[in-house]
Amino acid sequence: MKKFLSLATALLLVGALAIFAGCGKGERSGVIKGNYTEPTKAELQSALDAIDTEKLLGDTEAEGWKTGMSLGANLSYEMSAAGEKMSMSFDLSHKISAESAQDALDLKGEGSLALQTNLAGEKEKYTVKTYNDMKNIYLDASAHANGENQNAKVRISIADIFDGYGDMLPIEPVGPTDAALPTDADALLKELADSGFTLEMDTSDGIKIKLTANESVFTEILEGVNGSLPSTGIPATGEYFSFSKDSYMEFYLHVGADGLLKKVTARMDLDGAFDFSGLGDAAAEALGKMTMRIKGAFELEIGEVSVSMPSDLSDYQAYN
Repeated sequence: MKKFLSLATALLLVGALAIFAGCGKGERSGVIKGNYTEPTKAELQSALDAIDTEKLLGDTEAEGWKTGMSLGANLSYEMSAAGEKMSMSFDLSHKISAESAQDALDLKGEGSLALQTNLAGEKEKYTVKTYNDMKNIYLDASAHANGENQNAKVRISIADIFDGYGDMLPIEPVGPTDAALPTDADALLKELADSGFTLEMDTSDGIKIKLTANESVFTEILEGVNGSLPSTGIPATGEYFSFSKDSYMEFYLHVGADGLLKKVTARMDLDGAFDFSGLGDAAAEALGKMTMRIKGAFELEIGEVSVSMPSDLSDYQAYN
């Protein structure tokens, strides 16, 4: 059970970190609709000048300030080789309310997390009800694996999560990694191009921005996933991998005409196959063709939310 809770904690934190790098369970599009076109440098500069990053959530210093966030993410991973299949599906839904209260921030959230795995016919299922306040994340967890059921209610210090998991989480930066993105159009376009992204924009309803990744980004992700797997003799590079022409990765941002952040979304579908014919390794070549697909969507919407916290959080056991 401890192994499961470690995994659940890491996955929850991955989702939380994604917010800062409208939603319920089920399939999400990960798209902000719009009429996107490549902007001129003057148009992009005008948009950048109009976005005040310190005011995206309003005046957080004002008395009575409050906001809400709805986060949803789903991810599936499938691999097939030599007649064997492995799959994983992950779904996260979480609502967060925040408001100023007596010179402090009152933060609380509730949601759910579900993870299912199928490795060569061995199925495992994990479900977690998630809650948070300023200090802790609370997990009401249930696991079904190897014909056994386990349940636990634990609380985990948010500070301890960052201290203990910060260097261990399987998070690799994709795209520009500077602490602050350039506010100059030329510098931003260069940063994006160097990172493998193109930018399109729609200014008919505030500012909508769409970033589209090219295949170099796909390969970077593939190398990260493949390199994190146990050693199989398969090179952790994209040299032997080809992507389907339908593969894509997109990021969206919508800032309203009032200067407030409305929505952030992303979606990807990376579908391809390894060809081991030229690898020169008998064991690997015996696998034949190995297919892999990673598909997912993420949505963060700003708006009023209602959060209900259970009355027994004080009974949740501290997790060490």
